[in-house]
Amino acid sequence: MLPSGPAWKFQIVPTTHPTKQPVHFYYRDSLDCIESLFNNPLFASEMDLSPYRLFTTAERVVRLYTEWMSSDGAWELQSQIAQNGTLCGVILSSDKTNITNMCGGRVAHPLLISLANIRMKTRNKASSHAFLLLALMPIPRFLHHTTRICSVLEARLFHQCLDLVLEPLKIAARVGRMMSDPVGNLHYCFTPLVSYIVDLLESIMLACVRGLTSPITLAKHDQFGDSDPHQTRTGALTLTQLQSLETDPADVEEYFNECEQYRLSGVSHPFFRDWPLSCPARFLTPECLHYWHRFFWDHDLQWCKHALGAREFDFRFSVLPPTVGLRHFSQGVTQLKQITGRVQRDAQRYIVVVLSGFPDANVVTAIRALMDFRYLAQAPVISSVIRDKIAAALAEFHQHKQAILDRGIRRGPQTNAPLDHFYIPKLELMHSVAPSIKNVGSILQWTADTTEHAHIEVVKDPASMTNNKDYDSQICRTLDRHEKCRLFNIAISRSKASRPMDAESGGESDAEDEIDDETNDDNENLAAELWSESPHRKATDLFAVAQRFLEAVPGTIPHPLRAFVAGSTAFRLNRNPTIRRVSIKDAAEKFSLPDLPGALGDYLQREGFARNFHVFGAPRRSPPDVPLPFNDLRIWYKVRLQQKSYHDMSTLGSTFTVHAHPPDQTWKYGRYDGALLNVDEAQEWPSSGLAGHSVVLIRMIMCPAPPRKQTSLWANRFLVYAERLNIVPQANGSLVETSTGLHVLKRATHASGAPLGEIFPLDQLRSYCHLTPRFDSAQADSRLTCYNSIHSSSTMFLNKYIDKEFYYAVTGMGTR
Repeated sequence: MLPSGPAWKFQIVPTTHPTKQPVHFYYRDSLDCIESLFNNPLFASEMDLSPYRLFTTAERVVRLYTEWMSSDGAWELQSQIAQNGTLCGVILSSDKTNITNMCGGRVAHPLLISLANIRMKTRNKASSHAFLLLALMPIPRFLHHTTRICSVLEARLFHQCLDLVLEPLKIAARVGRMMSDPVGNLHYCFTPLVSYIVDLLESIMLACVRGLTSPITLAKHDQFGDSDPHQTRTGALTLTQLQSLETDPADVEEYFNECEQYRLSGVSHPFFRDWPLSCPARFLTPECLHYWHRFFWDHDLQWCKHALGAREFDFRFSVLPPTVGLRHFSQGVTQLKQITGRVQRDAQRYIVVVLSGFPDANVVTAIRALMDFRYLAQAPVISSVIRDKIAAALAEFHQHKQAILDRGIRRGPQTNAPLDHFYIPKLELMHSVAPSIKNVGSILQWTADTTEHAHIEVVKDPASMTNNKDYDSQICRTLDRHEKCRLFNIAISRSKASRPMDAESGGESDAEDEIDDETNDDNENLAAELWSESPHRKATDLFAVAQRFLEAVPGTIPHPLRAFVAGSTAFRLNRNPTIRRVSIKDAAEKFSLPDLPGALGDYLQREGFARNFHVFGAPRRSPPDVPLPFNDLRIWYKVRLQQKSYHDMSTLGSTFTVHAHPPDQTWKYGRYDGALLNVDEAQEWPSSGLAGHSVVLIRMIMCPAPPRKQTSLWANRFLVYAERLNIVPQANGSLVETSTGLHVLKRATHASGAPLGEIFPLDQLRSYCHLTPRFDSAQADSRLTCYNSIHSSSTMFLNKYIDKEFYYAVTGMGTR
């Protein structure tokens, strides 16, 4: 009686060769799945129904590419369907995954389906459930003595099952289908395949099915000197030739020889052969997880390890200052097991810094160029200018890659012997990224991160509820029950939301308890709350917390507000200070800030009775014994900062913690993090980049404590003591080091040699900055640790790779 989604079907698939067990195939109607996504009311405001073009200015000079509907590929498909027709771009994803842990070795092959019209921000969010399980592809065991033939038979069965389950979409792509959108309007819809998200092996299999020519090709780029005559395809077998060879058992060997000659997989009837408007040159989209992040781990990281030596490589990772929320590789990376995509991405944040100081600058430049390529290509909005920079970054790698071979640091995985070539398929696939942006939009939306995470929800979790027998049928039954319950909850919740609130139902909860509860730090909208079933803690939304503080009943929360927004940054301090009350003298001694009283005196002189904007540069005028209107301070050891996404102000960015911790047993010299301080009101972060901002070390976070039972205007302001770090110009006149592309920083000092520090309002901070030691030789100082590396370094790096949003702001993506 509960509302149901697309129904599950089952059939036994006939095979031309015997198998150990009958081939059971569980699937759903593919067109019903697309229709359920297309008319889902929760996607009403998150769906594009027609192609569009975006430009940075009204002159339409610089084009922007983001969602699939903003690409030229969508425009081209729109021109090929009926007038007033609506494109419903189909997304497929398939990959094998384990469904048993420790024992059993059971594997499932889920086929997922989604709709490209749903905007990537929603579609790639796991809680949106925008990827549905379409089928559980069979994994047969053919009873043939030749492994080679079994592989071909399995590949053909795979395409045979795809033919079966995708036939409704092929018909709809040919003649159209009337479907209702989320608000009830009817559309004449066509369903071409626009993306098939697969890993490298499956993409090669699909691209080599019939000698197809596409952006994803194994032919080497002659312009870079990497041509391998043994891997060049010069032609393709026709379907008639393939059929004639495979029907005659005597020609089996000749058939395989022909396939090998033309680098074909042996599949003569690929599933997409009769799918209108669907071309593998378009739907085999570049994929971030397998093509870039795993390439980094398998190649970039290994080159760096061989360049520095495993011991030195791990040591450099271990001495980098930790960042709250990100993995700190305290034991290095070379001995890690069970590497996940998250580990691969976290290691990328530090690889350029770790390799700095290597004697051959060309090696460092090559690694840095690949990192720039990855970060630029992962942007959700890419302009035609940035697209050219992506291609330029890859070209820069090719210009400097010979140094990697000359140093002998590219080695075989088995023999560990130096290699003299770059025959790497994933490197070849990178050349399709820049051309594909024009045809498919932002590459980030086609990542397998979302689909592989969906495997947990649609396969692994349901499998854990079974009796370890007949996995496929029990998985389908479990998913069907969960989907019915979810749809029922959505209907009830939307019905309640449409009715006015009952004023007499329930009472008000304590405002302070609600606002200060760390588990309620987000303000997810109704759709997200309805979809989400995850037991894990939701992402923090400091902007929503600050808004709730402003709307709280007066007298229920302490002042000054512990959460507030300044510029594009949200701030959050703990409700209670770490040190409730301490004298200024004792605080100066505890934090090793002898000029703290004088700095406070200068601040009050500049501040007066109004909130002024403060900058560095004024000489110290107040003496150490300057009289102050207060004697005590309240001190916090940390503050959390959060920003919106650089490209989409409706999307939350990561939350970073800035520490200002005095010396203790662990941190002998204290833990003082870097931050970006706004020193020019005319410049706005992040659109301005570093212009009008200073990189600083935060030495103290405080608030003046007035005498008891007294109040004062200056007592309601959070302040920081910040020490300025200057950017060191390089020999070529650039502000960044040529090989690493990073800003080199040095402590600013007074004429006396003392660090240049000033008091600033906390709300002038704009961002967290990751500061790292600058390794200036092939071997780092063995006395360094993660607790003293910043204190002991005369110069340091501003690591822009710590966060993609920070990278985009510092490098100036130019799409805001």
